[in-house]
Amino acid sequence: MRFEIREESDREKVLYRYTPNLGIHRAVIDELGSVLISENQIMHALAQHDDDMRETMDKALGTSWERELDQFRRVDLEAISQSQAI
Repeated sequence: MRFEIREESDREKVLYRYTPNLGIHRAVIDELGSVLISENQIMHALAQHDDDMRETMDKALGTSWERELDQFRRVDLEAISQSQAI
């Protein structure tokens, strides 16, 4: 099972994503769905070596989750029109 859920309140908007291979990822997002990275996350990434910094930033952004879940966001309209309710 794979999923993504957006939780919105007056205080913040949060995106939760899950894949069996990667586990769960939580990110605060803006009104357009862009992932927001905190000052602490940036400072932690900058304290890493070059390769580790990229990996830390990719994890904060949820790049791997985005890549894995993107294939499930595409809809084949032809296939939908041919499906029937049971």
